[in-house]
Formats: sequence, C-alpha cells, structure tokens
Amino acid sequence: MPVPSIIQRVFLRLADAVFDRRTCPVPDWGRLQACRIISHRGSYDNRQILENTLAAFDRVAGAGIWGIEMDIRWTRDLVPVIYHDNDLDRLYGRRQSLASLTHAELKKSCPAIPSLTEVVSRYGKKFHLMIEIKQQSWPAPRVQEQRLMEVLQPLDPILDYHLLALNPAVLQHFHRLPPRVRVAIANGWPAFTSRWVRRHHWGGFCGHYLLVGQAMVRHHHRQHQQVGTGYVRSRNCLLRELNRGIDWIFSNHAVALQGMLDSIITNSRLV
Repeated sequence: MPVPSIIQRVFLRLADAVFDRRTCPVPDWGRLQACRIISHRGSYDNRQILENTLAAFDRVAGAGIWGIEMDIRWTRDLVPVIYHDNDLDRLYGRRQSLASLTHAELKKSCPAIPSLTEVVSRYGKKFHLMIEIKQQSWPAPRVQEQRLMEVLQPLDPILDYHLLALNPAVLQHFHRLPPRVRVAIANGWPAFTSRWVRRHHWGGFCGHYLLVGQAMVRHHHRQHQQVGTGYVRSRNCLLRELNRGIDWIFSNHAVALQGMLDSIITNSRLV
C-alpha cells in the first residue's frame, strides 16, 4: 500500500539523520569499483534548474556518475517526453494535463520539457538510462510501444538502459523487450514487489534503503537480478549500501555522492 507523501518525507528525514551518524567500514576494492550511482531526475533545485530537463542532466555530466533516472509520459499525439507529474501545475503553474497537449503545444508552452528522443540523442551510451514509465492511460499500446522502440533503437537494452515502473503491469505493454530490461520499484513496503520480480524473472528491483532487507538482496542475487536502493545522500549510508552488495545507488545528491566515492577510492589506493 502506498505511503502518504507527508509521512514518507518525515520517515526519509529520520532515516537520513540516523544513517548520517552511523559509521560504516570501507568495503573491499571490488565493491568500490562496482558502485553504480544514479542521479534521480538530474541535479536540480526546481527554481533555476528544473528536474527532468536537459539542464538538470547536464549538471551531472563530467562528474563520473554511471546513470541518470528520468520519467516518461506521453503527449496527446503519443510522443514520449520526460516529465514526472500528471499535470503541469507543480513545476510550471499550469493546471493542465500533459496528456491533453500535443508535443508541439507542449514545447510551445513548456519548452524545457525534453522529448525522449532529445535525451537519447544527448546522453545515450554516455550514461546508463534508467527510464521510469509513469502510469497513465494507454490509448494505443502498440503505437506507444513502437514509438518507444524507435527512439531506443540506437541503444542496447540492459547494457544501455532499463525500464522501471512503480506498477509492474505498466511494463507488460512492452512485448518486444527482454524481461531482464524491466525493473520494478517498490512504493512503501517492498515484499510484494520483490516477489513479483523474482517470479517473473525481471532484471531488478528497487526500494528505499531502509526497507530493502538483506534477505531480499540475497534472494535477488541468487537469481542474478540487480538491486537498487534510494535515496542515498551521505557517506556512511553509501558505505552501508556497498557493504550490503547493493548494485544501483539512486540519489538526489548524486554529484556530491560521486565525489565522496572518488575520495574513498583515492584514499584506499594510498593505504
């Protein structure tokens, strides 16, 4: 069951406060080298730089970050664009559904919202793309799948990108992709989502770092599935997740986190 947003925010802050102060040992060299940090919606403040925009993604370029996470919705004429919310109110002050606009209308009113084509052209094979498909109506599933496949055609599934969803049923629309490119995200307690991923032999599973238990990590790794946790922000929490064998580290502070990792690796070489 989804956790109410205000409770979730309080919970996340309390968890961060605890783990910021809990000292963790530096993991072995192999785990340090295998660390994959993913920038959640880019680097943004939602004032001068908005989330899920080329400007937000440009701010993490050159920082050594492995991947970027983004959200996809479809316009009225079924163009996949990068945007999180159902409507334009929170970021653009427009009480209008994104799906009610054609791509041309959207670009005219909100030019900072990029299409998936723009993102793939600019960042494909430079970052690993973690593409979250948001839940919305599917007026023409075959057309939408075809459009997505055409945009992603220059990239290799699994090697260059994964598709993520909070509702696993959303990814069932993509019949032409291998199961291992699909990743389910748990919103709240992760047991159901974890079981779903293992039962359907998907590529991975993600959840909050405090809720994803070590037994879950072991179960997925036995099936050669990846495990991601969010939203890591401190050095101690990063070390904890690496010691637990977490594969993907999602963060809203990815640039700072990558700097911490680079410093740890440098100091480990000097020891």
